[in-house]
Amino acid sequence: MIVRNAVLACAALAAVGSTAVLVQELRLQRDAENQVAARIAGSWTLDGGLTRRLDGEARQGVPSKIKFEENENMLAKLKAPQPRFASKQIFSAGIVTIDGTKTHPYILTSDHGNMYLVYYNGAEPEVTTSSVVHTIALGFARNARNDVLFLAGDTRETSSLAFVHEGAAPVTSATTPASGPAPK
Repeated sequence: MIVRNAVLACAALAAVGSTAVLVQELRLQRDAENQVAARIAGSWTLDGGLTRRLDGEARQGVPSKIKFEENENMLAKLKAPQPRFASKQIFSAGIVTIDGTKTHPYILTSDHGNMYLVYYNGAEPEVTTSSVVHTIALGFARNARNDVLFLAGDTRETSSLAFVHEGAAPVTSATTPASGPAPK
């Protein structure tokens, strides 16, 4: 009886241990050198001219506004089987609002040298059941207010959408010429 109870206790402990491995606790690991994470917060507006230059074909369902708010507490909502993030650094986490109405938890991570924005669009508590992945990059300006945010899909074949900070002039109407000779 004592041996049987010990075996049952070990089996129960093993079951709990294996469950703990499946449920990953996502943790923010800030990196002061990650400029995308440092400068993504705020409201961004689609730059239609630059987006058309990147992809001449009209696209449906493109957001006109995106707002990022850092909030690492939202990571608690994402405790679920997430093996693809088990070994990935999470540079930023929070809430992304799309077109002023749809809010989603997001994380910034990297894979194969690319920065990725991952936002979750499942309803709570199944918030992790569905995610959207975008390659993300910033064109850095001397003044962060003039940065350009680029969002693409998670494949090379997807062209980028270009966003500027809300209230900033679109890139295509910028009046300050770039230094150096004009391209030929």
